[in-house]
Amino acid sequence: MKKKKFVLHVIDSISGGGAEKIVRDLVKKNNSKINFLQDYYELSPHKFSIIKFIIRTFYLFKRIKFLKKKGYQIIFHAHLTKAIYLSAFARIYKCKIVITEHNTWNKRRKFKFLIPFEYYIYHNAEFVVSISNAVKDNLLKWLRNENTNNTKFKVIYNGISDNYIKSKKKILENKKVVKLLIVGSLTHQKGIDLSLNLLRNLKFENWTCNIVGDGPEKQNLIKLTKKFNLENRVQYKGYIENINDIYSDSDILLITSRWEGFGLVAVEALLSGLVILWSKVPGLSEVLESCDTAIKFDLLDQTDFEKSLKLAINKLKNQPLTSEKSYKHGLLFSTDRMAKGYNTIYQGI
Repeated sequence: MKKKKFVLHVIDSISGGGAEKIVRDLVKKNNSKINFLQDYYELSPHKFSIIKFIIRTFYLFKRIKFLKKKGYQIIFHAHLTKAIYLSAFARIYKCKIVITEHNTWNKRRKFKFLIPFEYYIYHNAEFVVSISNAVKDNLLKWLRNENTNNTKFKVIYNGISDNYIKSKKKILENKKVVKLLIVGSLTHQKGIDLSLNLLRNLKFENWTCNIVGDGPEKQNLIKLTKKFNLENRVQYKGYIENINDIYSDSDILLITSRWEGFGLVAVEALLSGLVILWSKVPGLSEVLESCDTAIKFDLLDQTDFEKSLKLAINKLKNQPLTSEKSYKHGLLFSTDRMAKGYNTIYQGI
């Protein structure tokens, strides 16, 4: 008799956006499937410490042993560094391995001596899923494997659940304050310092900006906001689990990431009817390049940024058509489509 499959998503924590949100959505979406079960396991649900991590790792493999005794075929689905490295040990328990690569770059790639070890880990998996072609290309380049014909390396775009309700955007009046929005972790990757630098030199006066998210760079960014005399225009909202209301009250999403694997917030904003102002990075390009309501600009060119902002504002004057275009483009990246892609992977193991 064929064993029933149990997909165990292993990740640092499920709190937050990006990879964490994808895990939450996959587990929620697929628990109703009768051919396999899914759940998640958090390695660092609270503040990270070595002792807690060791304890959590011990209980992870204890749970795997319990599920094996129940007769399940375990699919160890690894997300982010800790889980990816632990996947090598999951083989001891005869788990099948799936790895999802979530970004075009990570800090591990500073250390070339890790290449042989990571080559083994990734090639030891049944499937390696990248969230965009740019992520896949950069991973294969890192592994010195650009010309591989290995069918285990797949691309499945991230998706957004249907709880994002398109806002009924009003036509922007000439004197209305334009409400900019930045959403993301307050990290070096997201380039919020670059956003602030562009905004401080903005000649256009009628704007405000909400920044939603939390992270290690928060205090530095607040200091930078004060240094640039932007306290009256820029507000830090912290991390918000459900930001539908924030999207509904905003006009333009600003993205100045230094690198992106995919750009989940871009899809959220599109489904909420926003215009997007973005600097070109490979993963994000796959989402926004063909979108009529997403305007690309040169991150290092203040004049180009202001020109692009004016174009975005002009699109806001063409409501509700602009919101409708954003919404339709966002629908291309649905949770249903993402879940179907992963289901195919699991069933093929």
